[in-house]
Amino acid sequence: MNLLASRTAIWTIKIGILLSLFAGLIAISQSSLMAADDLIPTALAIDFLVTFPVVYFLLIRKTAVPRITVVPLFFACFFIASSVLPDGVGPLGFAAVIAIPAIELLGLGYLGFRIYRTRKAYLDERSDGRDLMERLRNAFTRELKPPALARAAAFEVAVLVYALAAWRKKPEAGFTYHLQNSPILILSIFLFLILAETVVFHLLLALWSETLAWIATALSAYFALQIFAHTKALRLRPIVVTETEVRLRCGVLGDAVIMREAIESAERITRVEDADGGIDLLTLGGMSQPNVCLTLLEPIDIFGIYGFTRRGSLIRLSVDDPAAFVTALKP
Repeated sequence: MNLLASRTAIWTIKIGILLSLFAGLIAISQSSLMAADDLIPTALAIDFLVTFPVVYFLLIRKTAVPRITVVPLFFACFFIASSVLPDGVGPLGFAAVIAIPAIELLGLGYLGFRIYRTRKAYLDERSDGRDLMERLRNAFTRELKPPALARAAAFEVAVLVYALAAWRKKPEAGFTYHLQNSPILILSIFLFLILAETVVFHLLLALWSETLAWIATALSAYFALQIFAHTKALRLRPIVVTETEVRLRCGVLGDAVIMREAIESAERITRVEDADGGIDLLTLGGMSQPNVCLTLLEPIDIFGIYGFTRRGSLIRLSVDDPAAFVTALKP
């Protein structure tokens, strides 16, 4: 708690510095000092374009905030300065002609470099036996900051790959969890209903607002894409048990890697106690019933949608052959 309070206090000070500096620049730009001396607008333009971004960079350079955020901040400062300062101020003209194109090129170059590094990290992950989503998450986390944003980006890329590609990809050997209870059939029916209702809802909403109708349609299409990716990932991401670890997977809804020595017990279950506080990895969420429960010696991180993590030591899941799965986990 003390560490959290200390970090909160530090960020409060940093944000206060930035807000005070910004408020001071705006206040001067709207004061009578602007007409007192021709150098004041020039000095303000330099403060907007140089001083404020530099102060921002110094405040975030040792934090998890990506340094690339200095680029959009510079553009924001340029547009604000152009709005509050008189026309013809020298630094603004220089920024418009030279600085902005140069920063755009640098930004594109940096982005390309990061994409190259992320691709290289992804290829390096192949030797570890991880699947597509696990490799993407590890690669993005190595090359992008903060980790939460990197995991979310990896999740989005994985969803697109599972939905739009991987048509002929064969699943690796492992324990399946998509044959019993027909989750693929249920999800396919649900997907069809979403697409049908989206068309009807779009036509009705367009009578009131065309823009709002297209926004709602885009959101529905995005949700349908995720469901379709999950449906394909159920087959392509089996649960894998090796000599040293267990790779739990549940489509795109979640996964975890557990070392075998960290498993205290694995047992078949027929019902769930409401107050046991466990974490479910189920193909249909609350509509599924788990048949295996893993108890761990200590809590681990379990990844969910958009890379969000949950921490727990009791994991419930459903596999097509629970008896063989429990037997495989025995020493």
